[in-house]
Amino acid sequence: MGRPGIPGLIAQPSPLGYLTSRYWSPSALWVIDLVIALASLGFVITASNAAIRVLFAMGREQALPTPLARLSGRHTPVVAIGFIATLTLALGLPLTYALGGASTAGYLLAAGGLAVVLVYLTGNLAVIRAFRTEFRDEFNPWRHLIIPAAAVVIFLFPLWGILHPPDYTLVNLLPFAALGWLCVGAIAAIVLRARRPDRFNALGQVFMTSEAQPARTRPGP
Repeated sequence: MGRPGIPGLIAQPSPLGYLTSRYWSPSALWVIDLVIALASLGFVITASNAAIRVLFAMGREQALPTPLARLSGRHTPVVAIGFIATLTLALGLPLTYALGGASTAGYLLAAGGLAVVLVYLTGNLAVIRAFRTEFRDEFNPWRHLIIPAAAVVIFLFPLWGILHPPDYTLVNLLPFAALGWLCVGAIAAIVLRARRPDRFNALGQVFMTSEAQPARTRPGP
């Protein structure tokens, strides 16, 4: 049997399973399945914790409803955890029922991937701008221009792939829903900056170390 080429490989029901069977052994497929399951579980836990942390922090800084910062008796952000769990189930269960688990995971990861790509892309652009203006005395061409610019170029490739899927279906438009959600966040930030500049300026301080935080933002005993 000849080599299938890239189009043939992509058309396989399980590309990793095909490669394992062809170049390793069919009996080793369980190893690949276990690695995929553990990696997926680790990603889900990491992404959920990050989302909960952001909601809790923004609730504590009053950029979002303050109940999101409510803690349980064990000092866990129960409201933020409940919100993420409810949102995940509301999106995941209907899609899983209609499309299956694998397709649903792919679509939701594409939607989340768009947000991640945009965050890292704009973060690298912000580094270039910050060290060419506000921190000009500390500017290093390699660290503050070449590396961030290269990262921007690299992130343009997954961004293009997410925004230009092979077929445009209703579910494939989920990344654009994520893009719309980011636009809503940008508008909310603009409104917050105009109406409550003190709260806007405090955004992000909860992510600093305790030594770097101003005294008024440090958590109480």
